[in-house]
Amino acid sequence: IRRLVLLFIFGVIHACLFWPGDVLHIYAVLGFGLLWIRNASNRVIIGLMVAFFLCPLLLGVVRLFVITPEMVASMVKIHQAYEAADRIAYGQGGFFDAAAASTRTMHYFYTDANSLFGTANFWAQMGCTLMLGFLIGRNGWVNQIPQLMPLIRLWQWRLLAIGLVCAAIFGTIGELYRTPGPSPIKLVGSAAYLTCRLAMVCFYVLTIVRLSQLPIWQQRFAPMAIVGRMPLTSYLMQTLIATAIFNGWGLGLYFKVGPALGLLLSFAIFFLIQVPLSRWWMQTHAFGPMEWLWRYATYGRRPGMVLA
Repeated sequence: IRRLVLLFIFGVIHACLFWPGDVLHIYAVLGFGLLWIRNASNRVIIGLMVAFFLCPLLLGVVRLFVITPEMVASMVKIHQAYEAADRIAYGQGGFFDAAAASTRTMHYFYTDANSLFGTANFWAQMGCTLMLGFLIGRNGWVNQIPQLMPLIRLWQWRLLAIGLVCAAIFGTIGELYRTPGPSPIKLVGSAAYLTCRLAMVCFYVLTIVRLSQLPIWQQRFAPMAIVGRMPLTSYLMQTLIATAIFNGWGLGLYFKVGPALGLLLSFAIFFLIQVPLSRWWMQTHAFGPMEWLWRYATYGRRPGMVLA
């Protein structure tokens, strides 16, 4: 429980100072929920996963009946004002300007009645995949990969097909119906997006699982696995690197980078900076810096850091 409380505090500070899209505080709260259901049956876990999946769609139906054109016009004005202010705060302002903008956005996410629809949708999506991961872990399926390989091969490409079809539906609807406000056709697009997200996540995981059974890919994945041994450090390091690139107190590239260059930057940050740094650090240390601090704060005693 103490570890989850610390994760929540880390997440809130991270969200308010750097990145309002943080997920650490969401993971912490959902983690408390897992403590209550850790002994529940697989059927209950699957039922919760389905409920989380359907929650955004049910909220979408509610929005069709409660959101009025006047509310939509008001939301558009608010979002336009936020966008204009964020361009100045993140792109031209200093560190405290960006922190103030992030804190303002977090406050909006959790206090504005209209914004709460989107916030609840995001939490539900996190809950859905969290339940899936919990189901996989508690049943030990990670340790049964050879026995499960026929099912893995069967579903890998099916999930890719489902994901691509749903992505096409979502993308087409998103481009053709750009007018703000809820509508039945947009609800179809939301269903396609949610299905695409889950299908593609599973496809990526199954692809990595299959490749990791091959010796040559085990060697290729080994450096990336080291990054996974210090996940909190890596997560926060990405924030520091990205804010130094995009924010005004750094290179000031906020709103100046398109999707293609953004994808290239993400690969560069991970493979050219984080992987080498993680390999260098973990050669002589048992934990990442933040993992060490997290354990220290959790248990009240300093764990051994330097490897023998």
